[in-house]
Amino acid sequence: MFKEQLLSYARHIPLLAAVEATFAEKGLLMQLVLLKRKGNAIEVLRREGDIPTVEKLLSILPNGVPIALSLNGKGIIHRFVRSVDLKDDMDLLRLVLPNAKKQDFYLQRNSQSVMEVLSVIRRDRLDELLLHVAKIQEQLLSVSLGPFHIASLLPAVVKERSELLQVARHHFELKENEIIAYQWEEAEQPGRIIRIGDEEMNERFLVAFALGFLVLSEMPMATLAVDSLAGRIEDKRQEWFFKRSALLLGVFFLLILLLNTFYFLHYNGKMADTSLSDVSLLDKEIKQLKDVLKGQEQLVEVINYTERGDKEPLSYIADQLGASVPKYISLDELNFFPQDEIASRKERRPKYQSGLIRITGTTETIGALNHWVKVISMMSFSKEVALVDYKYDEKQERGVFNLKLILR
Repeated sequence: MFKEQLLSYARHIPLLAAVEATFAEKGLLMQLVLLKRKGNAIEVLRREGDIPTVEKLLSILPNGVPIALSLNGKGIIHRFVRSVDLKDDMDLLRLVLPNAKKQDFYLQRNSQSVMEVLSVIRRDRLDELLLHVAKIQEQLLSVSLGPFHIASLLPAVVKERSELLQVARHHFELKENEIIAYQWEEAEQPGRIIRIGDEEMNERFLVAFALGFLVLSEMPMATLAVDSLAGRIEDKRQEWFFKRSALLLGVFFLLILLLNTFYFLHYNGKMADTSLSDVSLLDKEIKQLKDVLKGQEQLVEVINYTERGDKEPLSYIADQLGASVPKYISLDELNFFPQDEIASRKERRPKYQSGLIRITGTTETIGALNHWVKVISMMSFSKEVALVDYKYDEKQERGVFNLKLILR
């Protein structure tokens, strides 16, 4: 039980901006709900309505916060069909547009118990809409069509026998707490205040809230299979897993360090009461303990670097570097925070170079190495890349190189 809770804490996304973007005749309008997950609880940090530009949205959001986006407006078609397990996407697409070609459209499936909502948009229309929010595309985790994430909250916001629900521009027809028909209107009605659990909000934020709730709760949800966004939600969860794993591991080793320190002080304090015959033995033990404490200094450097919220985890950096290696290059060593030999000799204790990576290996051509250096220099975590040493090995017929990568 404790292991499952620990793993859940390590991988969940703690902060998310859920945005409902409506492309109406008056232009783009966005409803924002900023959500935070703490343990199993999700709370609303901020709500902002009718945001007209991406620049305004970015001025509101914390730097780099991931975004889940829902799109509404012209060019998006929704159809309701009875849930069928055996039909593939091509068959379902033709239920909406009989002559449609799969390569020209995106299809989104919102499954319910009885009815399934099929949402369709032309690929070039989606590209056009995403151009309006191009400045946040690097932060996007997912893109979805329509307001149908709200289905997960219906039991909390409608009466048991309600057949109609109006939320801002969205009009739903319901049957047994399931959406069976939908209509979107250009004109927005004044919003009423609704209550969901401990949260009270204007109904116009309900779609964005439902979207963010599903992402942070790690519940199944319908999204568009956009190539550029494939796997981003899971990648973000893995990123947080790496960061928090490093933090938890660091806390564990720091506890060991503290216990070692206590052990050392305990014996050091008792030396005055110890017979002379035991002093030499205690001196030996103290020396060993000091060596252990010195060995933890590089770990502390790693922990201090990884704990900073604006830094990518070191495991992520290693993965990105490994994935970028060209086929003409072989790596021999990837040394994070290597020991500074000169400083270590001067201070007579190990000193490490925080924020530095040493990369050694061999290459078939100098051109391949130069190209890889340029690729590394453009990575988000890279501040500076320099070739420290290069020489040609005639026996291996390969160049041997030593690179220095300084992290941001």
